[in-house]
Amino acid sequence: MAWKPIDDRKWELKCKGTTIATIYKKNSAKYSLFVASPMVYDRVANLLGKTYRFESLEEAQEACDAKLRKQVLPWCKAVVSYLEGHISENMNNYLALEFMIPQSSAGDADEMRSLMDSLWTKLTEEEHKQLDAREIPDSESK
Repeated sequence: MAWKPIDDRKWELKCKGTTIATIYKKNSAKYSLFVASPMVYDRVANLLGKTYRFESLEEAQEACDAKLRKQVLPWCKAVVSYLEGHISENMNNYLALEFMIPQSSAGDADEMRSLMDSLWTKLTEEEHKQLDAREIPDSESK
């Protein structure tokens, strides 16, 4: 993942179409960092849902990395750990493969899709419904 300039005053860090963080250059030549956070847990949203100010773009980018590692990553790991105890091994494997496809070469991605197809047949009807009901984040609608 890399910071993508949107214009001369805005940069975004995205993963799979979801904005993780945004840096804005203010009129005062300072930079503001906004770290996106899950809105499912108020404490995390309150903790990270604010803007931080920095003297340079590089300083804001480094601060973002530190905030993600220190505050977001532990939360994400806790959620994944919780879910691992509440989903089947087949579902866990299916989701892991699905997550790896965008980072894979074309040949590897085809092989992963084949593995996913075989796992799909082992999932329950309820698991099929859960996967089919997911919404794809639309980052352009903001």
